Amino acid sequence: MEIGLFFIFSYAKPLGKNFRWLVNGSGEMHSAGKLMLLWQLPWVRATLVAEIQKELCLQLDRLKAAGISVTYFDSHHHTHLLPGLMKHLKPTLFMHGIRTVRLPLDPGLKGTHQAPVYWLAKWNQKAFKKLGFRSLPFVYPGLEDLSDPQRLKERLGNQKDPEVIVHPAKRMDFDELEVPDGY
Repeated sequence: MEIGLFFIFSYAKPLGKNFRWLVNGSGEMHSAGKLMLLWQLPWVRATLVAEIQKELCLQLDRLKAAGISVTYFDSHHHTHLLPGLMKHLKPTLFMHGIRTVRLPLDPGLKGTHQAPVYWLAKWNQKAFKKLGFRSLPFVYPGLEDLSDPQRLKERLGNQKDPEVIVHPAKRMDFDELEVPDGY
C-alpha cells in the first residue's frame, strides 16, 4: 500500500514557528486564494518558499518519526499546484524518496467550481514531468458515482491503478467545518 503526504500549508496551524508570510496575524496559515496572491509578489516569494519548505520538512519528519514511509505527495486545496513551487520542493521530496505527485487531471472537473484545479494541473503537467515526478491516473468521484458501482467502474475505465479521492465523513458535517471547504 502506498501512503501519501497530504501536505497542509493553508487553512491550519503550522507545525513550525516564526513564519512571516505563511501565516496571518492569528498564526493560522492563509487560504489557498491568499497564498496564490502572495505567490505573485516577487519580494515575498523567496521567503514564502523557504517557509513552505520548512513546514514540509516538519510534516515529513513527523511521519518518519511515527514510522510512516511516504511514497507520494498531495496538498490541501491542491496548493502544490502554485506555478513553479514544485521545483523548490523537489530536493526535499526526492531526498525522502517521493517521486509521485497528485495531478488532478480529471476532465470531469472542467465544468464545475473546481475547474481552476483542473487547469492548474494541466498547466503544471509538463513541468512536473520535466522535474522527474510522475502522477497516477486521477478520478474525483461524485456522490452519483459512489452510489452507482457501475457508473464508478465506467469512470475509472481501464486505467491501471487509478487514484480515487474521497473525502469521507460519518455524517454530513459541512456546516460545522471551521475551514470553508467547497469539496
